[in-house]
Amino acid sequence: ETLEYTILLLEEEYQEPGATCIFFGKENDVTISYSYREDISYDPIDVETVDTSISGFYYVTYTNSTFKYKNVVLIRTIQVMEVENNG
Repeated sequence: ETLEYTILLLEEEYQEPGATCIFFGKENDVTISYSYREDISYDPIDVETVDTSISGFYYVTYTNSTFKYKNVVLIRTIQVMEVENNG
């Protein structure tokens, strides 16, 4: 399992960088799933994509079903933050 962490501000554009899985010299399909939680006191829920209009934590999970990589998971954590103007 590999973890990556990104911080975005509210309304900042998120571009999905994706992931690549190469096996026997061929690129294989990677499955992408998204989940969200407001903060650590909530359980993550499945969502369609990263919505930067809502602050919280998004988890982008990449998996592949090839037998060599079936137990490998890449998780990208994206924290969407509000900026305090008078803080």
